[in-house]
Amino acid sequence: MPATIRPAGPGDADALVRLIGGLNAHVGAETGRMTRQVLMRDAFGPAPTLSLLVAADGAAVVGYAAWCDAYDTEHAMAGVYLIDLFVEPPARRRGIARRLMAAVAAAARTRGRGFVWWTALPTNAEAAAFYASIASHSEFMVAHALSGARFEALADEASR
Repeated sequence: MPATIRPAGPGDADALVRLIGGLNAHVGAETGRMTRQVLMRDAFGPAPTLSLLVAADGAAVVGYAAWCDAYDTEHAMAGVYLIDLFVEPPARRRGIARRLMAAVAAAARTRGRGFVWWTALPTNAEAAAFYASIASHSEFMVAHALSGARFEALADEASR
């Protein structure tokens, strides 16, 4: 029986926190920041800032996709930014990631969005091969991020 792809709900929070930690560990990122409390606020609270799908194999959640709204001025259209896509290693090679991506694209289209974009580490050859298999195209760019004290300091400059 194939895994079921469905919208995540509050009852999936513990599994999602575990999977998010698994993805972050897999790519060498910091783990432990995403807690049940943060996820409940940001995904299932009164003003959700991200959307989530899960892949369930029976009662076990084995994968997820997370995304948020985006806009691209080059193409003059709204779309979605895929924040995360992750399937636990034992559940890979069963088409789950492809089905999650298809469900994200369908959800985006239903909301009037015209694209899905995402980033991946250049060292993640497995991800690159998967993304090529779904006919995505790669755009070479450097991602930049501002967070923590440096984010706060720059934001403070606006009031000076």
